[in-house]
Amino acid sequence: MRRVFFGTVCCFLFAGLAHAQTSGIRGKVIDGETKEPLPFSSVYINQTTIGTYTDVNGEFVLPLEPGDHEVVVSFVGYKPHQTFVHVTEGALQYMRFSLAAAVLKAVEVNTTKDTEWPKQLAKFTKLFLGTGRQVSQTKILNPWYLEFSEGKNGMLNASCPVPLQIENLNLGYMLTYDLRNFAVSPKQYVIAGYVRYTEIETVDSLLMKRWKKNRDAVYKGSVRHLLASLVAGKAREEDFNLFLDNSKATDARNANFMGNVDWLVNIFKTDSIVKPSKTPGWYIVKLPPRLEIHYTHKPAVARVYRDIPYPVSWIEVKGGSLEVNADGTVSNPSRLTVLGEMSNARVAQTLPADYKPEKTTEHYKKILPNVVGRLAVLAEMPYLHTDRSYYYPGETMWFSAHMQYYSPPMRDSLSRVLYTDLVDPTGKSVMTRIFPLSRDGGAGQLELPRTLKKGNYQLRAYTRWMLNFDKQFVFVKPIRILDEQEWVHYPKTELPMDTTNVIIQTDRDEYHMRDKITVTLRITPSELRLATGLSVSVTDLDQAVPATNETTILAAHMPDVVMPDTLERKTMYPIQYGIDIKGRFTTNRGKAEAGLLVFTQKASRDVFTVKTDELGNFYVPDLLLYDTAKISVHPKTAGGGRGGKVIVDTLVVSAPPTPSDTLGVDAYRETATRLRDRATNKQTRVLKEVVVTSTRIADIAPTKLGFADVSVDGEFFRSTGLTDMLMALQSKVPGLHIIAFLGPDGDPKKYIAFGGTSTLQGSPEAKEPVVLIDGLVVNASGGGTADRISQLNPNEVDRIDVIKFGNGAAYGARGGNGVIAIYTRNTYKIKGKTRAPLYKEEKLVTLNLHGYASPRNFTAPDHYVGGDVQGVPDYRATLYWKPLVTIDEHNQATITFFAADLPTRYRIVAEGFTAEGVPVRGEKTVTIKDR
Repeated sequence: MRRVFFGTVCCFLFAGLAHAQTSGIRGKVIDGETKEPLPFSSVYINQTTIGTYTDVNGEFVLPLEPGDHEVVVSFVGYKPHQTFVHVTEGALQYMRFSLAAAVLKAVEVNTTKDTEWPKQLAKFTKLFLGTGRQVSQTKILNPWYLEFSEGKNGMLNASCPVPLQIENLNLGYMLTYDLRNFAVSPKQYVIAGYVRYTEIETVDSLLMKRWKKNRDAVYKGSVRHLLASLVAGKAREEDFNLFLDNSKATDARNANFMGNVDWLVNIFKTDSIVKPSKTPGWYIVKLPPRLEIHYTHKPAVARVYRDIPYPVSWIEVKGGSLEVNADGTVSNPSRLTVLGEMSNARVAQTLPADYKPEKTTEHYKKILPNVVGRLAVLAEMPYLHTDRSYYYPGETMWFSAHMQYYSPPMRDSLSRVLYTDLVDPTGKSVMTRIFPLSRDGGAGQLELPRTLKKGNYQLRAYTRWMLNFDKQFVFVKPIRILDEQEWVHYPKTELPMDTTNVIIQTDRDEYHMRDKITVTLRITPSELRLATGLSVSVTDLDQAVPATNETTILAAHMPDVVMPDTLERKTMYPIQYGIDIKGRFTTNRGKAEAGLLVFTQKASRDVFTVKTDELGNFYVPDLLLYDTAKISVHPKTAGGGRGGKVIVDTLVVSAPPTPSDTLGVDAYRETATRLRDRATNKQTRVLKEVVVTSTRIADIAPTKLGFADVSVDGEFFRSTGLTDMLMALQSKVPGLHIIAFLGPDGDPKKYIAFGGTSTLQGSPEAKEPVVLIDGLVVNASGGGTADRISQLNPNEVDRIDVIKFGNGAAYGARGGNGVIAIYTRNTYKIKGKTRAPLYKEEKLVTLNLHGYASPRNFTAPDHYVGGDVQGVPDYRATLYWKPLVTIDEHNQATITFFAADLPTRYRIVAEGFTAEGVPVRGEKTVTIKDR
């Protein structure tokens, strides 16, 4: 099959923005007929990431390296303008572009279904983007503009009046593609156009590495790689074996390559084939009419020869030479035809011409195996700092979860859910609670039942993801439960204070009861940086005696175990970013079939739909639910005509049994009454139900949010040169970021967030604003909101209102990140008829699900005069508890609390991890005297 090398009509390549920032072009873009400026026009160097947009006056400045460049100017509704410019060192050349209006066909809405267009689109997508798993991460965001025609001999032609917006999450680029020619037949193809590349933003270090690796893989073995190696005189060193192909169409090739050597093919010598061109920076490369290329760095997908396991390609050159620069870009591509493996690369497998390959890229076969397995980079383990080591029934156990990682930069991509178990002496879990995690770790509490029996217990903590691996990744801490009359002897010898890198200072060494105590925490040395902050506890040493085998953060470490390279998909626990719902849909008669489920949580105003598979199975991840959350569902068949039932599976998550030592405390019984306040959970009083009745508020058409920070009219989206709705919205909303992260399935996903780069750290789902379309919340799992906005047709949008940050808190927990409210045209009332609701109130079925345990704040009395009820005794064992104390820019923090009503000693403990995962700890005691 002959295939014409696709690309631009010509491609004079930019060499890099390394110096001479005053060199370049500036100018103005105007309407060729009215002479009015065209704001937001795209001005770029073809096939590169170098470009800019005009301002509201149609003016632009584009810095460029000295040399020749192919400039393209594009604006929706106008014909793109392409020209060549020579940039002189130190000169900012002025250019004026007049764009001619293009005739755009009116958008027609037909009531009849076009059955051919979807088939043609599927065929076009395969031919235009390519095939393979990597291509599945590339999509056209505005395909509805494409027009197709089919000719004789299976020829498919395509045209598009506006630039195609292409999202390539495999390589990390957004492409704006002005399609100039698309003609594909079974024998050859031509794909040509002007294209601007834009790098997708991300702060996900693992995704950055993946993009870097994928880009390098695309470059290696490509035509550009070959030509660059020829110019450098290093074709052999770059793993290319080249042969002069003397065969004719009538010649029958031997199935073994060696049988063709010195007959149909001969070794091609690359000596003296390169000489400088008349154009500075370009070279003339002399090549035979047909050259056979074997690239020995990769295995072949399909072998051409039995004895050659590498990919085989051919290039045919008209005129005996090509003009090429050092980066491998061809100035006269019409002379070049590519066949074989190299011709399989389509738009999804292309790189910008200014892409610079790594100079030292290790071959996959030369990389040494990792002794702990490739999945070690995703390993995590919690450490729990508790306020004490032993408790009494009815008390509250406070804890702070510090997360450890084999690879600390991966903290933003790993688990956001923590499981905690309290295990009794028989090995039975008597309490299991779920708590949310963030990049700062987590915090929570266990309210111990009053009926809890005395004995040696275990506190276990783990993430679901790490249950795939060795049980050593489960944190285990011995806990002792005492009965009402038990106390603990203080050790006869003073226990050593485990302190490293944290200095604790108090304003005095001795205090009286109910005095205010000020504590300063300082990290040393001053350049040491913590991963998050410190957790701090202050306890009464008489009521919270340290155990001889106390678990501290200094003993915390990641297990030294070998981890696998891969996991069986069917048996693995996926990384968890929120609460899951898993179950099955059946008809009312119990038959399993595909269903459409409408979920709603009225308290947070969330509404989203889920399609099941053909057997009715469904899985909804990443929900934000607390306690026994009530979420409702309206189940119906996929066609929407019949109702059905939902059966929710119980997702059982349990850590394997792990042995641990018993807590080293010497308990004894004492019948005499001693002053002690165990801060037990107070019994609550149930108030009578209050019923509020009122008349129903009449339905009204939605209006703009009265407190919207930004409101964008739909006409802007239809008039701007940006056909990707999300990019267009970003141009109008300051602080709106479109950023990529690795999703729960391991593939890159787009997310949206408000704020600076620092606010983008952490779980991307937790940072996303609420997105509503006509009042209904878009399901945010897996970056779905960004895709939903990108794929909106501008002709459907009436307006978009944007609320930033906390002003959207009325929309539930996610509303605190902001709200993007999209209103479509003619949605609410069409010819006097109101749109049918997404679900029926009477069809809703309530599901009771176990969510996160509700967080509580540790509270302590204020003993300033008048700040506490006089005469109420204060005998607390835990005086102060803070799961996260933030360290300032001077590497220190200050906390304050009040002494209680017992003469004793207080123990202050602070724990944390450095940014590299090294534990730090500080400890100090202070004396409390009677007044």
